[in-house]
Amino acid sequence: MRTIKRLVVKVGTAELTGVDGKLNCAFQLLAEQIARLRRNGIRTVVVSSGAILAGRQANAALGINGSKMSKKLLAACGMDVLITRWREAFAPYGLSVCQLLATFYNSVLQDERRSIRSTLREAMDSGRIVPIVNENDPVSPAEIKLMDLHFSENDVLASVIANIVGANAIIFFSDAGGVYEHNPRAGDSGRKYRTLDAWNIPRVLLPKRSAVASTSALGHGGIESKITAAARCHRAGMRVAITKLNGTPEILRQFVRGGSVGTMMGSKTVFYE
Repeated sequence: MRTIKRLVVKVGTAELTGVDGKLNCAFQLLAEQIARLRRNGIRTVVVSSGAILAGRQANAALGINGSKMSKKLLAACGMDVLITRWREAFAPYGLSVCQLLATFYNSVLQDERRSIRSTLREAMDSGRIVPIVNENDPVSPAEIKLMDLHFSENDVLASVIANIVGANAIIFFSDAGGVYEHNPRAGDSGRKYRTLDAWNIPRVLLPKRSAVASTSALGHGGIESKITAAARCHRAGMRVAITKLNGTPEILRQFVRGGSVGTMMGSKTVFYE
């Protein structure tokens, strides 16, 4: 198996949130695992959602009603809160973080794409700085519209960032824990995919669209956006998985060492027994 040197970790709002609906210890859980990977020479970029929820909660703590605020404004309120949580999580391991706010359109313009690449690669190669990338929601109304349609802009952004930095692998964390034949939240007992054929994804995008249309109560992106982004990354030569953050201890180490976690992208479709 190809040695993994650069890894992109995509983590959504739902995976960063506890049962009480507040941002939780997932920051520390990921920071510890990423710090261990870095000691073994694996450089990581984190593509993190959560700014909108962070902004809503920060305002609520001050008695500010955010129910009528736009998602753009909530994201602007929460960006510093989100990056602070990541900074505090990595500090015990002697690591700092840098924040990069970007949109899909930044990656289309060659000058901006080169700037993104050079900034992220410099941070990754420093050995002491972990890049935290987030969709720049306040300046990207088009991305907010995608969010309202339950298509995660950060899943798309994660696949773009992985391509820009030349990542060998990318892992998408989902509270569903993988891709299912049917929507498990709807009570269906559909089988879970061990691997999905990245060249024949339409077979799971059936008219019923049960598995792909599902979203969490807190996140805005569905499984469909993860499947699309994951397939694109696999076709570009990356090792790719869609899985649950707290499903397996040391899940990042297991993934980069070649272990199968959640639903993997591959050249054929296989169900779990």
